[in-house]
Amino acid sequence: MPRLATLGSSSAGSFGSSKKISFSFLATISSDTTNYNLKNAAIAGGWDQVKPLAVTITIGSGVYVYSTSTGTYAFDTGATFPSGSVLNLVNNGTILGKGGSGGASGADSGGSGSSGGPALRAQYALNIVNNGRIAGGGGGGGAGKGGYSGGAKAGPSPYPGGGGGGGIGN
Repeated sequence: MPRLATLGSSSAGSFGSSKKISFSFLATISSDTTNYNLKNAAIAGGWDQVKPLAVTITIGSGVYVYSTSTGTYAFDTGATFPSGSVLNLVNNGTILGKGGSGGASGADSGGSGSSGGPALRAQYALNIVNNGRIAGGGGGGGAGKGGYSGGAKAGPSPYPGGGGGGGIGN
């Protein structure tokens, strides 16, 4: 449960001692999760977006944080944090971008596979302790080309094309 905490040290000014108060947010991701956004999670946890944020997100051992689209990050900090915010990530699991789709096969040529997606985006300074894996999604394999005998292109070929590379579709 989020709680208020004092962050930093006291400093003397013309009006006496002052302390910078921040919002502390601690969270553990203990089961597989898709498209995690740290800023949205802190807001859902009660952060007002005005006080500096002191956050530590821990991803449990054996847990996957992954994206559902090659255009979406598996883990994203979000943007525009107040000055003095401190973001920490302790990864004991796997942060994984989505793999690209395999190419479509064709009689004259095999199609290229699509690019894989990114795993992590830090839009604000992020301290990372990585005890696990952070990996972008791999690109999809290219498709096989159809085969022909004797250069003739009419009718079915007795020489089938090669198999296309595998990929996880969008």
